[in-house]
Amino acid sequence: MKSSLRKKLMIVLLAATVLPISISMLITYNRTTASITEQAVKDNSKLLFQGKTNLINYFELFNKLFNSVYYDQNAGDALFRLLRDGVSTPSDNNTERTVVGSTLRGMAMTSPDIFQIRLQFNDGNRTFLLANDLLRYETNVKSPEDDTVIWRPSGYIQFSHSSHPYGINKKKFTYYFPKTVVTFHRPILDVPSDREIGRLSIDITLDYIRSISEMLYTPDVEELWIVNENGDVVFSSDEEKIGAAALQDTWVDQVLNEGSERGQFRLQSQTFDGIVVYEKLTTNYMNWTIVKRIPYDHLYSGARQITRINSLVLGCFLLITVVATMYISYRITKPIKRLIHSIHVMQTGNLQVDIPIESQDEIGILARRFRQLMDQINHLILREYRLEIANKSNQLKALQAQIHPHFLNNALQSIGTLALKHQDRKVYTLISSLGKLMRYHMNTEETIVPLIKEVDHVKAYAELQKQRFGDNLDIHFVIESGIEHIELPKMIIQPLVENVFKHGVKRSDVPIEIVVRCWISTEGALQISVEDNGRGIELERMSMLQKQLDLPESAVSISKEEHIGLTNVLMRLRLFFNKHASMTLKENVNGGFIVMISIPMKEGEYAT
Repeated sequence: MKSSLRKKLMIVLLAATVLPISISMLITYNRTTASITEQAVKDNSKLLFQGKTNLINYFELFNKLFNSVYYDQNAGDALFRLLRDGVSTPSDNNTERTVVGSTLRGMAMTSPDIFQIRLQFNDGNRTFLLANDLLRYETNVKSPEDDTVIWRPSGYIQFSHSSHPYGINKKKFTYYFPKTVVTFHRPILDVPSDREIGRLSIDITLDYIRSISEMLYTPDVEELWIVNENGDVVFSSDEEKIGAAALQDTWVDQVLNEGSERGQFRLQSQTFDGIVVYEKLTTNYMNWTIVKRIPYDHLYSGARQITRINSLVLGCFLLITVVATMYISYRITKPIKRLIHSIHVMQTGNLQVDIPIESQDEIGILARRFRQLMDQINHLILREYRLEIANKSNQLKALQAQIHPHFLNNALQSIGTLALKHQDRKVYTLISSLGKLMRYHMNTEETIVPLIKEVDHVKAYAELQKQRFGDNLDIHFVIESGIEHIELPKMIIQPLVENVFKHGVKRSDVPIEIVVRCWISTEGALQISVEDNGRGIELERMSMLQKQLDLPESAVSISKEEHIGLTNVLMRLRLFFNKHASMTLKENVNGGFIVMISIPMKEGEYAT
């Protein structure tokens, strides 16, 4: 069934468990990744800035080293004068080689990263090369990159490339092994003029650049690139890319076209998905950019691990929820199904079916309340059935007592008219009271009457009895004001008064006193008592009658006598009002008998 409570419970419980955890995981993951990205950008920007500072300071050392050409601590300005004035004698050539060798060796000793130094004299096109602490000399040679290098007065650093002997015959170097170097090129000027008198090139190995770069990235998961303004690769975490010219890639163009000195952006391509952080190194002799590429796989590895743990926890919770849902739905729906089955049985007419639900939860309360409701319905049906039987019985008795009621009523009216003509008011009064009694009895359509009407009927009955007993009968009515409208079944008080004349009269010469009282007690119950001073009843007999009246089903025991007895009166009161209506038998302190009826009104005036 689509509307099955069990399915609804499962959906609600699963949704109540899965949705909050899933939403929480999603929010946590997004917040965590955003925080990680922000922190990563901040930390890597600081790291690249530190690397930039170290590299600038490092190359500034070589930039200052060029000043040795103009003035050396050991040779003074001898080398500058040789470059400016040239040589004219063979002895000058020896002096030139000595000065050049001394100056270049002094420069090479400043840093272990200097692989070789080339010094070119424009005068005579002489080239000196210091490599492996060996100085070699040759004239009229041309370096392969002299035409491509930008010879700015401030200097220029050539990107990574394989070293070479600058056109000097390799045979002059016994052990020459090329290395990947960057070269710091700078022209030598005849200061203060801008006339170029020579050129100096320092080949620097990548050892320091590599050591600095390796502190800026995590191998195998992150990438680090150092490129110049043309996209040429100075250094790369991918060794095969070192020295690549004009690297063609979208991120290179984006970095080079960025106007800011530092920044970051997201890059997504077929080969990379992550963030790119860059820092530009800009001096008068160098325009490089340090670029670090961080893939999201590495950046979010911690967040993904937490997500996997949360997913595992979610799976465990989901499994527990499914089991708990099945158990809870079974525990809840099983008694409901039992209750539905019991209702189906009751629909067939069996109102006494048992409902086997003993739980103390709301379902158990519902089952017990439903059982109570069915018992109440069954009781009401039985009550109505019994009340109908009682009414039919009373109607039958009334019909049996009728002998042409209309004829008898008309005859009584004729006799009363005749009595008035003979001025016998006593006869008229008796006939009038008898007529009231007969009309009250014969009105079968009226089974429920106000209290005052029942009292009037008893008064009419008392008028007839006064004719019989004369001054030996004294009957009083004490009715509390405001209760006259309370409705009750007919013939409730009159049978109690009638019992006095049937069973309570001592002797004909003893005055009979009867008091009928009606009032509301402090507990809100309607109280009706009939007191007499007759001969009373034995205590044993009174106790037996009282026990019979106190039984819950005492009203069933309708007296077989022709008159309506005490049990008949109590039965009809309980049927009309409620089961708490009671009848109490007492001895009168002045002798005689008291019958008291108590009807609680607060629970509802009528049992219906």
